[in-house]
Amino acid sequence: MKKSYLVLLMFICLVVASTSAFAADFEFPNVDFGGRTINFVTSYGNFDENRLMDAEEKFNVKINHIHVDWGQTAEQYMSRLLAGESEWDIWFTSSNHFMTLAPERAFFPMSEVLPREYFLTLNPEAVGDVKTLEYLGTVYGFNSHGTKLNDMIFWVYNKTLFEREGLPDAHELYLAGEWTWDAATSIAIAATRDTNGDGEIDQLGIGDIHPTQFVVASGGRVVEKNEDGRMVFAFNQEPAVAAMNQLYEWQSVHQVMGGTWDQREFVEGKRAMTNVWGWQLWSLPNMEEQFGILPYPRSPFQDEYSTQSDLMRAFFLPANSANPLAKAALVDFLVPTVEEYYEQVLEPLIFSWAPDRISAEILLSSIEDWSVQFNVLTRIDPGHNRLGAAVREVRSGAKTTTQVMNEIEAFMQAWINDIYQQ
Repeated sequence: MKKSYLVLLMFICLVVASTSAFAADFEFPNVDFGGRTINFVTSYGNFDENRLMDAEEKFNVKINHIHVDWGQTAEQYMSRLLAGESEWDIWFTSSNHFMTLAPERAFFPMSEVLPREYFLTLNPEAVGDVKTLEYLGTVYGFNSHGTKLNDMIFWVYNKTLFEREGLPDAHELYLAGEWTWDAATSIAIAATRDTNGDGEIDQLGIGDIHPTQFVVASGGRVVEKNEDGRMVFAFNQEPAVAAMNQLYEWQSVHQVMGGTWDQREFVEGKRAMTNVWGWQLWSLPNMEEQFGILPYPRSPFQDEYSTQSDLMRAFFLPANSANPLAKAALVDFLVPTVEEYYEQVLEPLIFSWAPDRISAEILLSSIEDWSVQFNVLTRIDPGHNRLGAAVREVRSGAKTTTQVMNEIEAFMQAWINDIYQQ
């Protein structure tokens, strides 16, 4: 059934054709590394073996893959830089490691060697990664690899349960522009009940919702630039406050939300809706009941639907990098072309995850429309843990939004000042 998504395939073809038109606007010079070894230092996997061999021949280079532990990436990058071992490195890492090292001036500013026209040749994910991971107005990332669909967060709903309970179809609400907080609340209340007559609620409307990610996806911002150009704590502003209060209402007022992080209750048919990371979609086709994929329900502060990414990744060069333009050319050759990205990366993944055409289009549009909301400071402690704990306190009803924001604002602003050196 998945292979019949003709509308999706036609859309992919149109996007590839339109994006490829930019490719002629920029060309790298011929590069010869003279047999030198280039180290790809990363905690992620390597490139296609055939492409690696072609690159070594084309660029007269030996490519060496150095694996680093994900949790120690920032430390190992800095160690290589300080020891003078990184001159011929290329680093591929995630946003949290980049934002940890950016204040230390550990990266080479790629906007000094690559023109704006180059970035128009990249696939839409890479464009988003590079743009989002600017630091103080300077471009450091210059390309990306793979897809962030695994790290993005979507909502899912149990179609079988919806039909059984007589609930409005969530895909129809989505198509009508009516998939909102209010709609999700009404559905969750109607779906929450005792299904076996033992006096205990055993079916909830909503599973475990990742709290900070929900706030960010709903238009909340951890940090933003103020009128004076300073980066300031913004989680105490109206969109974020409203989102935290919405979580509180679902969990503590209506008591329609709860579960475990792995969403086992949804797989078992005991939750009408929940959120999942993209990688969790691998297991959902094994559940007995039918499901559909959705973006986050739209908040009152949003005109469009959105999804949320937990991480972004990009290629970077160390600050002491030799011949950065040549290294960018090497990476550009090694990563899939825009056409290959759609045909070999996105299309197989979407076809394997999506149970229906609308779900497939939602997955694709989350990349194409770049409706992704992202907290660039995610997974950077101590602020990440402090903020997450505060949101959970609001959700549980332990404290009000005003209380927790007053408690953490000074701490969070000091943390932001350190990151942005202000």
